[in-house]
This record gives sequence, structure tokens and C-alpha cells, in this order.
Amino acid sequence: MLKWHIDGILDRGGGDEMYVKTKLEDILELHRGYDLPECERAEGNIPIISSSGYSGVHNDFKCDGENVITGRYGTIGEVFYHKGKCWPLNTALYVSDFKGNNAKYIYYLLKCFLKKSADGKDKSTVPGVDRNVLHQMKVPFCKNIPTQKQIIKALETVDRKIELNKQINDNLAAMIKTIYEYWFVQFEFPDENGMPYKSSGGKMVWNEQLKKEIPIGWKSTKLSDLFQLKSGYSFSSQSFEGDGKYKILTISNVQDYGISLNSTNYLSNIPENMPSYCLLKEKDILMSLTGNVARVGIMFAHNCLLNQRVALAEPLNKTLNTYIYCLLKSDGIRKRYEAIANGSSQQNLSPIEATNISIAYEPEISTAFSKLCSEYLDAIVLNLKENEELNSLRDWLLPMLMNGQATIED
Repeated sequence: MLKWHIDGILDRGGGDEMYVKTKLEDILELHRGYDLPECERAEGNIPIISSSGYSGVHNDFKCDGENVITGRYGTIGEVFYHKGKCWPLNTALYVSDFKGNNAKYIYYLLKCFLKKSADGKDKSTVPGVDRNVLHQMKVPFCKNIPTQKQIIKALETVDRKIELNKQINDNLAAMIKTIYEYWFVQFEFPDENGMPYKSSGGKMVWNEQLKKEIPIGWKSTKLSDLFQLKSGYSFSSQSFEGDGKYKILTISNVQDYGISLNSTNYLSNIPENMPSYCLLKEKDILMSLTGNVARVGIMFAHNCLLNQRVALAEPLNKTLNTYIYCLLKSDGIRKRYEAIANGSSQQNLSPIEATNISIAYEPEISTAFSKLCSEYLDAIVLNLKENEELNSLRDWLLPMLMNGQATIED
């Protein structure tokens, strides 16, 4: 049970459980990570951890046991916990001495206050942090180990549920991808007897346009006959706000793993001339058009606005939403998009060219696939929504517990 403290945050009372503003050097000791150029990395299973997290593997390690690592250069304010052998890279700092404190408590402590100190800065341009400066940073600190463990238990409960949802989604996504490739790459969709089409003797015919054999009855179809790619709105950066009702999703919000809702740009009001489709809906399919082109994700939140250089893939037949999503997520389509993208400094993908390519298509099979896999995609979206709520809960709870504004009671 949570107990709230309204009478102040620091130095509130006597005994071991009081929260005292303490220098980090009295709580822990930080050390710089170790150089490891890519040319010197050897094949292995030891994770390399940089300022941005897991960044490869090696066959040797520098640290073992419980490790807490944060950025020194590059990405500042992120904190990572790793249990076991690892190699902290030279762009990071790692805790070399927990000074008797619980390692997971230290992880959450740094996660709370380093992120807070980095907020408001452009993390991509931060030149670096000096560990000696961090050592002098004062933070609210609870020295009572049992209380530290209670705080950890509360936060880990949320984090474990988030991680479980991620694992479920990874499994669901892998299953959908396997079915898609089985049906539309290997052409082993169920025939009229429920058997795999091609391996059961299903007739294949040469398609001159696609330069390959496809099942009889299938046709070469342009993607423009299946969906439209609608570019986002060109918002004026001068109108951006630090907070507001609507979150603006840019190219950086479309990642390989899907949609990230991390954003510092908001609007309180929608521009009058913004197309209605730029107010995104749940299950909208987004794709990056610049830089790392053809990254695809599915929306799971409301009150988000689509910025330029990100496209909405809008199916002409709404019942094919799951099929279109899996088509755009497929390795084959991404490779074709990467091949036609142009630009000397960074890649750019034209929506017109992207929808001008052709694929082997059969409407009844595609509809059957969507009907089969829609419930799995719905479950993915539901878990993404829940994780967003859990992340918000954790981020709200973290400073409350670390500041001593709330404590855990049995």
C-alpha cells in the first residue's frame, strides 16, 4: 500500500528511513567504460553496453554481477541494468561500487534523477558528462536497505508486466510474420482441402511482369490498387509547445520495433488546414519516408498528429488492414523500398514510387489472412496501449518513491 507524505520531501524525520539529500559520491562510485573499436570485437555472447544501451557482442567482459550503466557521451540520461557479464563501452559510465546499497535501487535512483537533469536538453548534441560532476550531484536518498527493497518491489512489479507484454507481442509478431511468409512468399496458403497449396501440387504459372511463378488465379497487382500512402502535415516548428493536447509524431517516432510515443513537441490546437487523416487513429499504419526508409509501425494511441516525411498507409479496403500491415512489414517489401529510395545525404522514398511497385495478389486469400490474423494484431495493439499506461504509471510513481513523497506499507 502507498502512503503519501504532504509535509515535504527531504529531511522529514528521524530514524533510518528518512530521506536525506546526499551527494552521489557517498552513495555510489562511477567509472568510465572501456574502449572497444569495432575492428577489435570478436564473435561471442557478452553484451556490449553503450550510452544508448545494448550495442553488440564480444567474447570478453569487463564487469560481472549486477551492473548499472549510464551514458557519458551521446545519449545522456538513460540508465540500464544488466545482470551478468558485460562490456561497458567508453561512451558510458558504470557503477563500480554500490557502497552497500541495493543495485536495483541505485538503478532506479539514477533513472529518476539523471533523466530529470537531462530533460530539456537536446540529447543528440550533449557533448558529455564528467563523472566527477555527477559525483557532486545531490539527490534524495533512503539509506534503509529494507525500504530500498520495498521501493524496488513496487517498481519491478510494473516493469515485469511491461516486459511480459513485450514478450507476448514479440511472439505474436513472429507468428503473424511466419503465417504471412508461408502464405504469400512460399505460397503455402490453405487450398480447397485445407492443405498447403504449393507443396500439395497446386498449379503455378509464370508471370512475365513479376518474373516468377505464382499460383494460378493470382495476378500482378500494383500496391496503389491496395492502399494509399498519404504524407504527413508540414507543421511550423515555431508553433510547437512543450506540452499540449496533441503529440506530434515525426520521423524519429517510427522505429524498427514500431511506434515510439516519446516526443517533446505538442500542440494545443489543430491547424485549420491540416488534413483530417493526420489526426491519427488506433490501428493506423505508419511508414518512414526519410532516412531509415520503410520502417513500419501501428498506432495504439489517440491525440497524435502525423508530421511530414512520415506516411499513413490507408487501405482502400478496410478489411485488409492486417494484410497491408504485414505486407509493408515484410522483408521483401522493405528491400524493394530501400532499393528505390534516393538521396545522396539521406534516403528519401516517394509515396508515388512506393505504391507503383507490383506484387502477386489474390483478394480472397488476402482477406482470409486478414480475418485469421486480425485478432493477433488486435492483441498486439492492446498490449501496446497497456504498456503506454504502465510506463506513465511507473514514470509518475518513480519520483514519488525516490523523493520520499510516497512510501510502501505492507
